[in-house]
Amino acid sequence: MQSIGVYFGCFAWPSGLKHRFLHGYSRAISGHIMRNSSLIETLVKLPQRELLDVIAKALEQRAVDVGRPEWEEAKLCLAEVHRFHEGASQPSPWDVLLVARPRDAEPNDSHGVGLLQEGAHCGHTLVGYEKQAICPICGLPAELT
Repeated sequence: MQSIGVYFGCFAWPSGLKHRFLHGYSRAISGHIMRNSSLIETLVKLPQRELLDVIAKALEQRAVDVGRPEWEEAKLCLAEVHRFHEGASQPSPWDVLLVARPRDAEPNDSHGVGLLQEGAHCGHTLVGYEKQAICPICGLPAELT
């Protein structure tokens, strides 16, 4: 079984979105020990779509330690953050969009053009490559447009 030991952020209930960045650590992958630098190098070489799919699937399967006693449950998920610089003296505030992986293993709609599909699920904005996606919060199907 493959396991990637890198945290990208923490999504927790009921308090909302909390970011926690921790150091990665070495793990056995397919019977071989990969050092952090080798793991990072391998991940960096993946096309973006493949990278997001691998990390999203790993985070879905990962048990998360609840960070605070008042939190009942926590989830790890990927997010895209962006802001605008056009015509303003100061850039806009950062928008946080949660990345939703495709329901189907094979690409259908976007053919690798980026996270162009957008929708809402579980009270948050989701982005993804395909119109048929999986919500990273609840794991249920989500429709993106």
